[in-house]
Amino acid sequence: KHEKNNSGINVTKELEGVINKTTELMRSYGATIISSINISSFDSDQISDDLLSLLMINFPEDIANYLMGLSNTTIRSLTDLIEFNIKHADEEFHPLFAPNQDLFELSNNVSNISYANQSSLLNRTRTLGGQLGIDLALTTYNLDALISPLVDSPLAAMAAAAGYPLIIVPLGYHQSDGEPYGLMIVGTAWSEAMFIRVAHGFEQASRVRDQQRPQYTERD
Repeated sequence: KHEKNNSGINVTKELEGVINKTTELMRSYGATIISSINISSFDSDQISDDLLSLLMINFPEDIANYLMGLSNTTIRSLTDLIEFNIKHADEEFHPLFAPNQDLFELSNNVSNISYANQSSLLNRTRTLGGQLGIDLALTTYNLDALISPLVDSPLAAMAAAAGYPLIIVPLGYHQSDGEPYGLMIVGTAWSEAMFIRVAHGFEQASRVRDQQRPQYTERD
């Protein structure tokens, strides 16, 4: 069963239990944990949408520049990649991992957008992720850092949009399939030194790396 936690992200009952134990562990070592914060940009899809738009706009040129540096292929553009994948669909498309190339095709069909419009989009994304997102949360609640148990939480996109650092430390493994999960720590610009201290202290207290890592079987 999945439920929404206070940050609006989906968590399993198993992971919810790990989160509760983790916060209690951090409190026992002197940390002050605020379990619920209310920042409007955390619940908005605008940042993720803007980041995807920027990716779609810039990807054709970026991938072409990369391909031009390869000597072992004649593929030189996103269009070439799309055509190659179509011709080799039995090898390139996997029903679980890559069932189609919708994003490639979407990016290849994006109309040219002026540099000014791209800059405006980028600046808006940085503002939403930084000034009106992470920084607003830190100052409003007098925090040193924000934490999340899921790397696909809104915090990851916000940090990427703002250009802010984040660090992930191990929390454990899902009981059902052995998939690892971690604790993400996010803060403002130039806070890497604090992150390293927090991450080191957490790992010394949790000792997750001392656990026996589950064995994986190869997937067909």
